[in-house]
Amino acid sequence: MGKNQCPLVIFSYRWSSDLHRLQLNRSAIAFFLIVFWLCSHKVHAGTTFSAGADVGYLSGFTSYKIGEIEYDPTYGYYSWGSKLEWPIDSVVAGPYLSLNANNQFLIDVSLRTNITDETGKIKDSDYFNGYRFIYSESDARMEMYDFNLKGRINLSRDQKNTVGLIGGYRYQDFSFEASNLEQASLIHEYNGSESGVVLKYDVNYSIPYVGLAITSLAGPDTLLELSGQLGFVTVKDVDDHVLRYKKSTGHSTGESIGLSGSITHDLAPISYIRLTAEYTMIGADGTLTQIWYATTDEAPEGYTIKDIDLKIESEQILVSLGVGIRF
Repeated sequence: MGKNQCPLVIFSYRWSSDLHRLQLNRSAIAFFLIVFWLCSHKVHAGTTFSAGADVGYLSGFTSYKIGEIEYDPTYGYYSWGSKLEWPIDSVVAGPYLSLNANNQFLIDVSLRTNITDETGKIKDSDYFNGYRFIYSESDARMEMYDFNLKGRINLSRDQKNTVGLIGGYRYQDFSFEASNLEQASLIHEYNGSESGVVLKYDVNYSIPYVGLAITSLAGPDTLLELSGQLGFVTVKDVDDHVLRYKKSTGHSTGESIGLSGSITHDLAPISYIRLTAEYTMIGADGTLTQIWYATTDEAPEGYTIKDIDLKIESEQILVSLGVGIRF
C-alpha cells in the first residue's frame, strides 16, 4: 500500500428498493468517501486514522400510540386508542471509521445493520374509554440501519483526563413485518388468528444532537470514555394494516437522550479492542393520517381521516465488541 493510499473497509449490508432509504445510503457513502479523501491527502500533521468493525446485541422497542376523544349524539363523549409495540431485539454489526487530529479534534462515523431478523412478538392493544378490549400478538421480522456521524472538540486536558464537546447526526430506520396473528377480545367475533403477513411498519428517526464526553486513562494501554447527548428528533412512520387495506402516515417531533460508555484496550501499537454500551431513549408527538386504499366494511376506497394524535416512543440498549487498526 502506497503512502498516499487510504485503507478501505469493505462492508456489505442489505440495500432496500424503498426510495426513502436512498437518503441514508447516500449519506453513508458520501461521508465514507470524504474520510478516505482526508486520509489520503494528509490534511494535518499528527492526524491519525483508524478503521474497524463491531458486533453486538440490540434490545428494546419502538412503539406508537394513537387516540382521540370524540362525541356521539347518542352516547356522548368517548375515547378510543391503539398502541403497537415493536421489538428490536437482534444481533447487529457494522464498520466504523475515525479521524483524530492531535487529540484535539475527532470525527467518528459508523453504520450498523441487523444480521438476525426475528425480533420477538409485536404487541397490539386497542382501548375504549380506558379499557383494553382487543389484544393481539404477531411474529415480528425486522430490517434496520443505524448511521451515526459524530464530531468532538476537546476543551480541557491533563495527563489523565480529557473533557470534550460533541455534536453529531444520527439516522435510524426500522422496517417490520408482522405475521401469524393471534387475537383475543372482549367482543367474541374479534377473537381468532390469521396466518401470513398481517401488518407492515416503517419508522425512521432523524436526530441532530449535542453533548459532553469525558475520557480517562485507566492504564498505559486502556482508555475509558463516558458521554451523554441530547437530541432533537424528527420522526416519520408508515403503518400498513394489510388485512384492513388501511395505510397510516405519521409525522412527529420530540427529543432524545443518549448515554454511552466504552473501554478501549490496545492489543499492539496499531490494533485495539473496544467494548461499548449505549442507551437511547426517544419520545415524540405529532399527528397521523389514515387512508383506506381499497373498499372494505369499514370505509370506501380513498376515505381519509386526518390529524389523529400520535405519540412515538423508543428505548434501545446496545452492547457491542469491536476491533480496529490505527494508521
